[in-house]
Amino acid sequence: MKSLFVIIRSFYFRTLGNIQRKLDVLLIWAYCTPHPQTRAAAIRLFFELKRVFLLLRYGLSFKINWIRGKASIDGSDLQVVYLADGKGLNYLQHLLFGDNPVTREVHGRCPAWRVPRLAAALAGKADLVIVERNTLLKWLPGYGRWVTGPTWVRMVHDFAPGQTWEQVGQDFRKHEMNIKRFRRAGYATFLSQKDEDFDFFYDRMHLPLIHERHKEYGIVDTRESMRSQFKRGFIMFAGLPENPKVAADMNMVCGDVFMGISNGLLDGDQAWLQTGALSALYFGSIKWCFDHHIRRCDIGEVRPFANDGLYQYKRRWGFRPIRELWNPREWLIWAPHSSETALRWLEAHPFIPEFARSGGEFASRPIASPSDPVGPPVIQTPAHGS
Repeated sequence: MKSLFVIIRSFYFRTLGNIQRKLDVLLIWAYCTPHPQTRAAAIRLFFELKRVFLLLRYGLSFKINWIRGKASIDGSDLQVVYLADGKGLNYLQHLLFGDNPVTREVHGRCPAWRVPRLAAALAGKADLVIVERNTLLKWLPGYGRWVTGPTWVRMVHDFAPGQTWEQVGQDFRKHEMNIKRFRRAGYATFLSQKDEDFDFFYDRMHLPLIHERHKEYGIVDTRESMRSQFKRGFIMFAGLPENPKVAADMNMVCGDVFMGISNGLLDGDQAWLQTGALSALYFGSIKWCFDHHIRRCDIGEVRPFANDGLYQYKRRWGFRPIRELWNPREWLIWAPHSSETALRWLEAHPFIPEFARSGGEFASRPIASPSDPVGPPVIQTPAHGS
């Protein structure tokens, strides 16, 4: 028989999970409410409740990670302390070191109230000190150079009342070549709410794409979690006459808001991007939203760096970044002694300006705007995650 402790522990964590799911549902309702004043007030209320809940559940204990290796930016030695209450370490490690081998050690945990003192104590041995934390925690370094930004942002396209399709098209005129490419290739889109198409999408498209594109830093939702979201939406497939399912997005419609959940490519083969599969999906999503009088097309999450390929690609479709309501975490990236390698890396990976705060020399230094990419993006991040 199970011990009383195991039963109580299981009940406790099941209850916490139910509370988090309920808060997520309430945030979706608030986000999709059509009345602006009600929407703003409801988002503020449920977002604050979610922040407090996540702080109490996850944000009071930080894992202490030491990472050493050759920096991706110039091959110089780089030592990083990463204090984390979330799941962004693998992704940021990839940005910091690329494919170079690293030594990564876990040196225990510390409570949230000790993080400022611990970070200062470890700063003397590190080029960068990075804290991944709940946005309710406000500590900032008193010296050196630092920048903060969210771990995710969402990309949205708001349709103006009475807007014509020709006016909408002006927002993505930079993708004219990509639109011509997928049309010449013969791409078409269709929607499905069939269970067998969900299984095909999850097994043959979503999982292979995550494993192929993101390797060890990809974040994979469970089949059960994604199936429950699929029940409230549909999958949009893009394909060719001889192969009608080569790319897909799973989406949910709540009121007059279209929300992208996850995506995939057949067998994870990114060669489909070069033939126009991704452009066909984006064009199809925007057109579907316009035809069905959707107020906001929310195409999902991207990482918050201005030179991220997926972020730039979505901007060229007319999407703009907004705060991620469901994951209220941020990165504090601190170069305590302004080492050359640390500063070069920071300047090569600026946060999206709308969400960045900075101190030291970064506070007065303008953030460069990277040039728009041509063609399909070099996708550096999971499309969706936590």
